Amino acid sequence: MASRQALGGFLSSQDWMQRVLDQVWVKAAPIQETKTRELVTV
Repeated sequence: MASRQALGGFLSSQDWMQRVLDQVWVKAAPIQETKTRELVTV
């Protein structure tokens, strides 16, 4: 996360980035579970 913050010129808050990443994981988990189930049933 620190490298991304440096690339962005330190214009974003690390707290904000952490919240966004947390939400990505929350939203992506069901998608991954669905894809895994589809692969297993093929």
